[in-house]
Amino acid sequence: MATPVVLKTLVGCTGCMAAVESLSKGSSRTMDLMTFATFLFISIHGIIFTARFFTVRNKIPIVSYLPIVVIFFLVSTANNHALSYNVPIPLVIMIRSGGLVSNLLIGKLWLRHSYSRQKLFSVAIVTIGIILFTFESISTDNINGSTHGMTVQKQGIGITLLIGALLFSSFLGHYQQRLYVKYGKGGDREAMFYVHFLSLPGFLALWPSISTGLQDTMLTAPMHSLIPVPLAAFKLILIIIFQWICIKNVYKLTSVTDSLNVTLVTTLRKFLSLSLSVIFFDNRFTLLHGLAFMLVTLGTFLYNDSFCIWIRDAWENRNKKKEE
Repeated sequence: MATPVVLKTLVGCTGCMAAVESLSKGSSRTMDLMTFATFLFISIHGIIFTARFFTVRNKIPIVSYLPIVVIFFLVSTANNHALSYNVPIPLVIMIRSGGLVSNLLIGKLWLRHSYSRQKLFSVAIVTIGIILFTFESISTDNINGSTHGMTVQKQGIGITLLIGALLFSSFLGHYQQRLYVKYGKGGDREAMFYVHFLSLPGFLALWPSISTGLQDTMLTAPMHSLIPVPLAAFKLILIIIFQWICIKNVYKLTSVTDSLNVTLVTTLRKFLSLSLSVIFFDNRFTLLHGLAFMLVTLGTFLYNDSFCIWIRDAWENRNKKKEE
């Protein structure tokens, strides 16, 4: 049944984003710790339930996973580390919506794919929307002079990390498709486990940052006088749980519904995350932000062939009724 999967996807993904924003605002130095904790949890879960303590033979050779491991590790750490540079969560959401743009660039430049005018037009709309949203977000008011320059420079580093992660993520998607064509697409859980598990040694390079984040986490105020658990630690646990629900159900979503519904759920997820960020975390949202979001949403739907066919059929049926 698609409905429970859709609901779990929305709850898991929007809940995770809200918890991440709450943690980043209270303890900005905990982002690498958050990434490590998530990878560790998925690895432990995979050892027990997927690999069954490495007694299950894997479908894809370990060597084939290594390029994915390196890229996925870089993408995950860059995405989360970008939050340390005061990049507003609404802007993070919008930049990550540029997956269509980066996919098209990688597909055209690396794989020499050709794309229809419809897809090129839709990607152009998404690009314009993201550019508008970005410029409106970094031109914040209530900040002037040297402080403004320092803030824009700091956010520029974060935005660069997000764009780099987006391009690498698209490259990763194309590489995974080639891998699934070669070995079959039955090992989603296996891939999720090995990619996270084999990435763990990479966190040794980030250990000083992880250690600092752990100290900051343990020094935060307790949740309640009767519950002596540091508030940041509780948020970290929430993030791990929500992210697990999100990842697990995103994998299921593509198998229980069509591509148009997947696009609809993805767009709704972004809208809910954006709404929560504006309402509960006092992020600025102007008319231009709204216009940019509408452009990105429109471009995303126009990119989907099923949506265009549905629009065309609805228009033809309407004309037929008028003639009758």
